[in-house]
Amino acid sequence: TTASSSSSAAGPSQLHRQMLRLVELTQPTARQAKERELAAWWTAKAVREAAPGATVHIFGSTATGCQLPGSDLDLVAIRAPSRRKKGVAPESAAELAPHSRAFEQLRKIQRRVRASGVA
Repeated sequence: TTASSSSSAAGPSQLHRQMLRLVELTQPTARQAKERELAAWWTAKAVREAAPGATVHIFGSTATGCQLPGSDLDLVAIRAPSRRKKGVAPESAAELAPHSRAFEQLRKIQRRVRASGVA
C-alpha cells in the first residue's frame, strides 16, 4: 500500500472518533438537562398560579434537542381567554394580589436558575 492509501484508511476512523467527541462536548450534561427540566416545571407552575388555565410550552433548541450546554430555555405562556370584558380594569387590589405573588415566584425561580449556572 502507498502512504496516501494507508492514511486514507486510518482517516475515517479518526474522523469518526473526533465527530463523536464533538457531539459529546456539545451535549448538556445530565445535571444541566435536569436543571433545565426543573426550570421549565417551576416556571410553568408559577405561570399557572398567575394565570389559571394558562399553558406553558417549550420551543426552540430545547424542544428540538439541539440545545448546547449554555443555551437558553425558550418558553411561551398561552393564557386562557379572559371572561372579563375588554377594557375593564380589575375591580380591586385583591384581584391583582395572586398575580403579584406569582410574579414574585417567577423572580425567585429566575434567581435560582441563574445561581445554578443554567442561565
